[in-house]
Amino acid sequence: MKLALDPSSRELKALLQEMAFSTGGEKNRGVIFYFAGHGETLNLADGTRLGYIIPSDCPLKSADPMKFDDLAISMKDMEAVSLKAQSKHMLMVFDSCFSGSLFNLVRAAPVEITEKSALPVRQFITAGSEGEQVPDHSVFKQVLLDGIHSEADLNKDGYVTGSELGMHLQTRVVNYTRGGQHPQYGKINNPKLDKGDFIFVTPGKIAGDRGEGKKAEIEKAALADEVKTLQEERRKSAELLEQMRQLLEAKMKADEAEKKALSEQRELDEKRRLMEQEWALNRVAKTDDQLKAMETERKAVEEKLRKEATERKALEEELNRLRKEQEKSAKAAPNPPVRVEDDKQLAYVSKESPVETARRVALRSRPETGLYPAAVEKMIAKYNFYVKYKNDNGDFPNQLLDNGDGTITDQTTGLMWEKGGSASSLRHNEVAGYVTKLRSSKFRGHEDWRVPTLEELCSLLEPVSNAKGRFLNSLFSEKTTECWTADVEGDDTMYGQKLHIVDFSKGTLSTESTVSHGLFAGGRCYVKAVRTIK
Repeated sequence: MKLALDPSSRELKALLQEMAFSTGGEKNRGVIFYFAGHGETLNLADGTRLGYIIPSDCPLKSADPMKFDDLAISMKDMEAVSLKAQSKHMLMVFDSCFSGSLFNLVRAAPVEITEKSALPVRQFITAGSEGEQVPDHSVFKQVLLDGIHSEADLNKDGYVTGSELGMHLQTRVVNYTRGGQHPQYGKINNPKLDKGDFIFVTPGKIAGDRGEGKKAEIEKAALADEVKTLQEERRKSAELLEQMRQLLEAKMKADEAEKKALSEQRELDEKRRLMEQEWALNRVAKTDDQLKAMETERKAVEEKLRKEATERKALEEELNRLRKEQEKSAKAAPNPPVRVEDDKQLAYVSKESPVETARRVALRSRPETGLYPAAVEKMIAKYNFYVKYKNDNGDFPNQLLDNGDGTITDQTTGLMWEKGGSASSLRHNEVAGYVTKLRSSKFRGHEDWRVPTLEELCSLLEPVSNAKGRFLNSLFSEKTTECWTADVEGDDTMYGQKLHIVDFSKGTLSTESTVSHGLFAGGRCYVKAVRTIK
């Protein structure tokens, strides 16, 4: 932090250059500039207005226009400084009154914090409009400090954004000054620098995160142990199934060999019968050589049959032993996890196979309202869900099974999913109709289909995108992108409810409003219905 008291024009310009190239030279940084002093507005020939801040050695415009123009710093100069800086977020606060067209006024409701923190922004706040007076002991400054501390946290998520701070100042300062000051706030007129938001973390959020972080670490460790147990059971089960598969193949070969030997014996018996018949008819004497040859051939066939019978018996005993071992293992941990990817080698496992409650990861199925970002972050940490920007190292251990009928079962959670989902994206008011149609038609024999919660849908996010660029297992439909959930972040009087969505094309979470307002249309997303296996 750098403090400059009563800087001259040269000193202030030097400080701005330092802010642009030194302080603002680091990309992943937020920079805030606060100026308290006089401001003036110049009417330009094209009818627009240009605001200025006045250093300590600068005369008023009415006293010396030329010197004023030489020493004062215009908002165009401030815009240039903000563009020279490489930092992702920059907020400029002017405890001065002037007008100008430097920035777009915004009236946006608070949005999901992660999305806004990832995008660059240049924001501006002024204490008032042209002609308004700012007293030495400014109400604006006190409201600004209180707002940053926590009072401007409009959606109570533990963060104060630049937009929330501007809305807070505009409401409180106008009220406290009885209409004497009208703060203005907005973002730069630049489409590449007006998507993000400056973010302050409130003291309460910092303290809460420390406690929640410790609790989350304990829960994460417990879940990691459970995941490790599941993975070990899955490995043992896979080995057992592979042994059984090999034995079954060997048994099938032994059966084929036995059939062939029996066929050879029947042919030999028939040959012997015909020869004896021929000898009887022709009264041909049986020579010792002929009898010895036939007896040798008969003994060879019998020996072959005995040997193959012994091998078959050994195979059957080993197969029975493995079956008993599998049954014993199943009693301790029924339905051992088997991961089935694109091939159907193990697809004979029943899609309604019981999953032991103690081993199943039970995700919340009841929709929630007021599911704010702090609760979402806690959920992600608890289950180690992969979410881009939030938990890049996450990986929930799904055990997916393609049922071959347009549904996919996750044996970890006991959930059955639509493989494809809705044929097209739907508005929020069309979602209920889609799910009702699935229920009434008893899609795949079930009538308890529903919209998933954020917790359930997050469990499908994969840390690596598939061949189609989706952060989703390749068993699912490739067209799936943004999907609705049943969870609500909160109500907003202007935009209705804000529903949580999962974007499988980006691996991120965000929210969508449920109604249209002005130029803003309610969003469209896909639906991926789910049901819980009883």
